Amino acid sequence: MAWDFITLKYMEKTMTSINPSLDLVCGDPQNEPATFSRFVFPFAYTLQTVTEDASVRKDDFRYEVENLEKGAAEQESLQERRDYFTFETQQVLFDRARWLRMNAEAWKDCNWGQPVLYPCRDKTIEVCMKPPRLVLFECEWPGKNAGQERKDTLLQTGFLLVELFFQKPINGCRPDLTDLLEINEIFRCYRRPYKGHWQKFRNLLSNMEQKVTESRAEEEQKGNSRSTIGSYQEEEYQDAYLDRWTQLLDFPVEEPGKSGQLFRLHWKKDQKKECSPIELGIDDSWPYADHRSYVWSAAILDKGGGSLQRAFCTSNWHAHAYGHWIKLLNVDSPDESLASSKTHNAVRDFERQWAEERTYHRWEQWGTWYGFSYHSGVMLGPPSREDEEGPNKKAGVPLWQHFRLMYFDMALLLLYIRVTLFRVSRELSAITDEQKNSERCRQFTRLRETFILFTIRYQFPLLSNQQQAIEMYDLARKHFDIDELYAEVRREIETAHEFVTINEQKNSTVQAEKLATAANDLTKKGIPLAVAAVVAGIFGMNAGEYDIPAWVGRVFLLPTYDQAWGWFKITDEFWAFIFIAGIVVLAWAFAKKYLNKKDSDGKGGKDG
Repeated sequence: MAWDFITLKYMEKTMTSINPSLDLVCGDPQNEPATFSRFVFPFAYTLQTVTEDASVRKDDFRYEVENLEKGAAEQESLQERRDYFTFETQQVLFDRARWLRMNAEAWKDCNWGQPVLYPCRDKTIEVCMKPPRLVLFECEWPGKNAGQERKDTLLQTGFLLVELFFQKPINGCRPDLTDLLEINEIFRCYRRPYKGHWQKFRNLLSNMEQKVTESRAEEEQKGNSRSTIGSYQEEEYQDAYLDRWTQLLDFPVEEPGKSGQLFRLHWKKDQKKECSPIELGIDDSWPYADHRSYVWSAAILDKGGGSLQRAFCTSNWHAHAYGHWIKLLNVDSPDESLASSKTHNAVRDFERQWAEERTYHRWEQWGTWYGFSYHSGVMLGPPSREDEEGPNKKAGVPLWQHFRLMYFDMALLLLYIRVTLFRVSRELSAITDEQKNSERCRQFTRLRETFILFTIRYQFPLLSNQQQAIEMYDLARKHFDIDELYAEVRREIETAHEFVTINEQKNSTVQAEKLATAANDLTKKGIPLAVAAVVAGIFGMNAGEYDIPAWVGRVFLLPTYDQAWGWFKITDEFWAFIFIAGIVVLAWAFAKKYLNKKDSDGKGGKDG
């Protein structure tokens, strides 16, 4: 019996190590501890007021300001988020930016507001999408000066937030950490990263509707039994990737008494003709140099990091020792076999080092892990952390809520700074391509003003007074490459300033040469004209009123006034002077032309 018991325990341990259970805590993360993934899609916008005639949509699909006339709980949550940061940070995050949410009533009845079945390995998982949200940095409604163009439009970057969570399973089949890895890696792409990705993308999202609001009647009218992403053909892959995001940017933005749109009207009109933004060539709306949305994901397990220790029978509490954490942080797909044991082991030393540098270690030993990179921010932890105070211990700290709210606010601010730096660099390249130097100077001056304004508003010394926030911010800022990017863009601006100055000086030199040539030509042609002017001036004198002696006239070659006839009588000496002066001017002009030609011919001969 003893041997049977030992054999049974060995088999149990072996089976666990081959395919251990890493089930996720499921549910709506807004109301309870639960796993979720938030995908952040950056875009450039220009808010324009929509009149009744120009409005594209008349339905209830619209983005409304968050926490506007909401319950006390939401107001308290917003105030808690504001208090977490310094005054400067509050201003740029909550006062200069607009936070908007899709109308919940309209969303719950639309196609994407319903749970979608995702086929993962040998099971099907129900995935829900929360009403999408918008965050519009440097948002201003057109007012009295609506006709004037804003100088700081480069600072107007928006972010579309799409959040997925897992429905609580009814049949007991829970999604696990491997499923989350697969969904994160595939769902985040808004362009095909490589050719083989399309098949995985279409298989996973095969049950997701193509259109967010399209009704069944419209689908039947088109002759489609069901219009899903799985029905896209391979040549339509661009639309399949990007349309999921652009559709959600097509709805109006509303505040009390105001309604606006994020993009110019002709895009909306062309969208109605079923033309994609890629076909329209308006890639300027996507300012970030990445084909993937930023991923903000929380994997909530019963014991947090302890669940991984238990699953792989180890006491090692360092996050970078686990393949699942490394892939969660790097938004990598699991091992192709989708076996948890292989995902855990199939990592190399440099990947472990990469993950260690980007992991926040304060609570690592207690199974709560945070990590930050320029394309992801992730958490792996338990539903809450209880304060160890013996019999008087307090309720657990809502870790997942801190991650969803304050920590996300911090990361979003860094992402905004990163995207803006990319936009400035991109604009600099466009300015150097400008052919007209005057226009180039005007655009560059405007860009420098924008960059100075950006520096004043967003390069502040302290983000928060909370110690863990300062530590996380420093870690995240380092791996967002903010300081390196800022220094590089600043160098680009300085170099561009030299470029513009050199071209301006060159243009000034060319203009000076043209003026000198014109003056020289005027000098050549001006001497005869000057002589004629003198003569005309003399003849124009009212000399009859003056008694000029005859010897003065002969000395200065002046014509004499004939009192009898009433006009000037030109002397022979004066005619001789005019003739000789004309001969001298012509001789000088021809001689100069001959000497210049000879000089140029001599230089040409030497060069040869």
